[in-house]
Amino acid sequence: MRISEKKEEIILDATLLNELECATFQVELDNGHKMVAFSAPKKTLSQLKLRLGQRVRLQCSPYDMLKGIILEDHPQDLKS
Repeated sequence: MRISEKKEEIILDATLLNELECATFQVELDNGHKMVAFSAPKKTLSQLKLRLGQRVRLQCSPYDMLKGIILEDHPQDLKS
């Protein structure tokens, strides 16, 4: 987890659990919490190539930890 100093944002790693409607997904964080994640506004679903079970990186606001934006798929070298 990393907290940026410029903008108030938190970067988290999560797993896609369920696809909801309109490019919205239910994700599970590494600590077991579940939240709703949206695809990044500047990226289309075909650019992100999202599928269930995939690891992704999320951007969350410290003020609302129930929603996040999917930034990118999780880099392969960080998988355990």
